[in-house]
Amino acid sequence: MRLSPLVFRQEVDHEAAGNPSGRACPGARALRLLPATSLGWLVVGLLTAAATLLLIGIALAASGQQGGEEFSDNLWLAIPMLGAGLSAVIAGAVAAFAVSFRRERSALTFLALVLSLLVLIFMIGEAFGHE
Repeated sequence: MRLSPLVFRQEVDHEAAGNPSGRACPGARALRLLPATSLGWLVVGLLTAAATLLLIGIALAASGQQGGEEFSDNLWLAIPMLGAGLSAVIAGAVAAFAVSFRRERSALTFLALVLSLLVLIFMIGEAFGHE
């Protein structure tokens, strides 16, 4: 098996796979690390914004900012964290559209789908899970 640096493609024995012509299967696509479409790059930008806002929120919390009883008690903490969550969920929605309709097949797009699902579950749990 040989891998190129930006494309994860496995060498396949086509005859053993039932394809005697030796050509790649017509519908097969390689999983790329970097996106190939503009929607894929938008997903990467939204993920970068989410990570930056998350780091800002963590830095603010480490500097001594404290939350209160409600989410909006300390807006210095609430705004970056809400922005990070929304940016991650929007990145997931754009990634789902890019994978479904634009045939985007990059590892970063699939990473955005997984991370946004986890963030969405966490946000729903925070909104409705407390007594």
